[in-house]
Amino acid sequence: MTIHRHDNQALIDLKLAKNFNGVGQKNFLINGEMMICQRGNCANVDGSYVIDRWCVLKDGDTTCNCSHLDSGQADTGNGSYRSYASLGIGTGPITKKFGLLQIIESKRIQGWQTIPVNTPLSLSFKAWNKYATIPYIRAAVLVWSGTADAPTRDVVNAWNAMNSNPTLVTDWYYAHTPVRFDLTSGVNFKIENILIPADHACNNIAVFIWTDTDVTDNFDALYVTNVQLEESTIATGIEQREFGAELALCQRYFESSFRYRVEAVVANVTASDGVVMVATPNGASSFGTSYLWRVSKRTSAYTLRFLNAAGEGEWYWYTVAGASVSSAPTVNNKLQSGFCAYLNGDNTRTFASGSITCEDEL
Repeated sequence: MTIHRHDNQALIDLKLAKNFNGVGQKNFLINGEMMICQRGNCANVDGSYVIDRWCVLKDGDTTCNCSHLDSGQADTGNGSYRSYASLGIGTGPITKKFGLLQIIESKRIQGWQTIPVNTPLSLSFKAWNKYATIPYIRAAVLVWSGTADAPTRDVVNAWNAMNSNPTLVTDWYYAHTPVRFDLTSGVNFKIENILIPADHACNNIAVFIWTDTDVTDNFDALYVTNVQLEESTIATGIEQREFGAELALCQRYFESSFRYRVEAVVANVTASDGVVMVATPNGASSFGTSYLWRVSKRTSAYTLRFLNAAGEGEWYWYTVAGASVSSAPTVNNKLQSGFCAYLNGDNTRTFASGSITCEDEL
């Protein structure tokens, strides 16, 4: 595509043109609207995922609890959004920081290796508080100079005092000076024309939004949505992807056989949360089955969890007559597209059933 103008409108036209296929590539972030939450409102600790692709970082596991709120375009009092993240405080007051982080896979940055110096990026998002004890937040784009797609997930080495920036761990750097925002001034925030610095290699980038408040009182909460990072000197409107397309992007990193928004724990296992697979003999002493993922995974080194009503780590294996045994599968041939699982020491079974999750987050 040739652009004959060099003003901001030409740049906007280019971004819109890149979105013609319906999936959209303007926003480098996945699930910026916080629509997708396959895991449900699960218990979360520092460095864990609740809302797809968004890692919860906090100074102590009891600092806050992240949950997903699906407003369905309802008026939240601060605008109408499809959904948003809630970082909520239980019993307070607390004097610790917390926030959300998304690390972007290198393949989403147009295949750049490394990202060129002085590439302009613009970050925009919406944020507001429940009460008034979270008046300030900070936001920044981070760059990772280590091995591509092998970053340290917990980017914070030390959260430091309020009204200051966290110290980052080795090989993570701020792409610019973090910006402090006043939540009493509105809900729309942006940092424009961030230039990728020349100081360090940039093999991955991340977006980090965190609280910067002296005291957070009982039951206050920080709400965040419509987060967008784009290659642009200015911030443009949020790219709204269709739900199924956004879900498929998320399932590259996490997939579950559980019902949507149901936490993958033994107590939640029902017949609706499992998969049933035909099994075939594998020699005289074992039999096996295979499973294909809905979406090809980021790598073949993903983490598998097997569950059934009997406990963690096991599936049920059945004979034709319906007799079952609960046993841990032996996994091999783990591919990005799927895997094979075997029950050793028994070739009399004809099918297997159980629940499964796959995680391949950065």
